[in-house]
Amino acid sequence: MADTLPPELQDQSESVTETTGTLTGPRKVPTLPETPQKSKMRRNVLSYDGRAGKIFGLTLINIFLSFLTLGIYSFWGKTRIRRYLISSMAVNTKERFEYTGTGKELAIGWLKAMIVFGPVAVAFVWADATNNYWVYFICLIAFYLLFYVGTYLAMRYRLSRTKWRGIRFGLTGSAVDYLKICLKRLFFNIVTLGYAIAKSDIEKWTYMANEIYFGKTKFKYRGDYKKLTWINMLTLWLPLIPLVSLGMLLGIIAPSAGGEIAPENHSKLAFILVLMVFAVIAAMCGRLWYRAALRAERLLGLTIDGIRFKSTATGKDYFKLKLTNMLIMIITLGYGFAIVINRNMNFECRHIMIGGDLDALVTAQADPNQKSDIGDSLAPDLDLGAALSIGI
Repeated sequence: MADTLPPELQDQSESVTETTGTLTGPRKVPTLPETPQKSKMRRNVLSYDGRAGKIFGLTLINIFLSFLTLGIYSFWGKTRIRRYLISSMAVNTKERFEYTGTGKELAIGWLKAMIVFGPVAVAFVWADATNNYWVYFICLIAFYLLFYVGTYLAMRYRLSRTKWRGIRFGLTGSAVDYLKICLKRLFFNIVTLGYAIAKSDIEKWTYMANEIYFGKTKFKYRGDYKKLTWINMLTLWLPLIPLVSLGMLLGIIAPSAGGEIAPENHSKLAFILVLMVFAVIAAMCGRLWYRAALRAERLLGLTIDGIRFKSTATGKDYFKLKLTNMLIMIITLGYGFAIVINRNMNFECRHIMIGGDLDALVTAQADPNQKSDIGDSLAPDLDLGAALSIGI
């Protein structure tokens, strides 16, 4: 009695017969289903169309009214400038961001911050006047701690007052936990002579990025600090070679305590000092390459519901930006600050790519009462570009 093929193979063979216990006849080999081609991720453009003239005008009004009101209007003036900068940003040229913060919130936040800063500032001035170095040192530590706490709270406030498509951003987490991470990483940065800076930067950003929300949807971040280790060390340690060498020459030429500089060494000493200044500037410029790599890694590992981010800025791009900005400030005697702000905003937006279907990013509205308004007063005035690249 002939054996029959399983039903699932009967349609994959043509004529199969049994002859002397073997299968004969032509056979049709089963085919695997075709692998679907990977669809290309939609590219979204982040743009900025602000004008330096508008920024300059708002700043002049802010200065004038702040003078008339003994500084009170400055909170409202700062809010107007911030609202203009954020509303000048858009995704795909039409979907603009919105800033909902108010001057009243900043004013109240400043009053709260003074309750924290006031005693520390008074103690700092007293310690400096009385040469009480222990109190002076403790105050410096307090200011350092407040810087990190204020940075986190400032980011929380600004995100909670920023909307896109009517949906609010937010930042949860704990400023104290963030401070603990910063202090821990500072210790490792010191004991490793800067080798651990790359890992520290990624760990701090990892904590903050994983606490950012868009509506009810949470951002996720996973980074690899190892990609940054070599460029961190190259731009950190390599400039030390000429600086140490010049320092040794300076120690040989410079006189000992109470001595005088020999006339023939005046020109040599001046030349060495000039070289040291250029070496320091070169070292600072070199760190721009690390900044570009850090920014790229921060955005590359950041996702939200299938949306991905990428930075296209290179160290060369940052160098050209900073050099041109410096020349603008020198030529205009500082009055070109509005041009510099506008250039920075345009640069940050132009070099950020957003990939994915934003229309599919449907989220619920976040709680508009995010805390806290004290953050802006506890932290330095971080520009939006720093917030976008998270240069914290």
